[in-house]
Amino acid sequence: MQIIKAQITLPVNGREMTFSEEELIAILEEHFSQAKTEQQEPSRTIHEPKKGVLFEVNPNGINLSLFQEEREDSNQEKMRQIILEALDEMNNNPGRYGKTFWTLRPKKTWVLKTVGELVKLAKAKGDHNADWVEWALELAQRITNGESWEAICNKPDTANWYRLVQWKDGYYRLVGGSREGNAKFPESDVDYYRCKTSDSFNATVPLVVLYK
Repeated sequence: MQIIKAQITLPVNGREMTFSEEELIAILEEHFSQAKTEQQEPSRTIHEPKKGVLFEVNPNGINLSLFQEEREDSNQEKMRQIILEALDEMNNNPGRYGKTFWTLRPKKTWVLKTVGELVKLAKAKGDHNADWVEWALELAQRITNGESWEAICNKPDTANWYRLVQWKDGYYRLVGGSREGNAKFPESDVDYYRCKTSDSFNATVPLVVLYK
């Protein structure tokens, strides 16, 4: 450490940086002020799915009060109704949907796969490809964790690839958007097309579900 004319030179992340006395005092005051605030009021950590990382969904820990009031925004209200349907399915079939599970968006290492191949890949990487209930519970968990309705239902999906989900009619559908495919749909978007097992897609990964 060097102190020259009230200037201090310190190594920061492998680089030498010089601060005036006033700058250093301001940095330290801000640091200790932030640390005190975090001790008094810990900030809520927002957990959201990331490529190649397991995301925990605890259906019994979902904050039901967040889904009781009608949403003014049509996209948000549509998603709220799907979540309510999923919660009903969970209550009617707790053996299947009423326990903690994890979802996974696998890293895409292929160019083109059929729906049948994506479903097989989901089984190889976990238990199965997500159905609409598990997908909706994932979104409900994210809102419970602190993500906003706007981020999920209105803003473009930041994921690289669509996710494959088995829908209510037994067919598979693409949900969300695809940054790599330049498809700027929100996370909550459900494509109208009912995918056949022989259909091939490039900008799509399975939404993998894993149970303990």
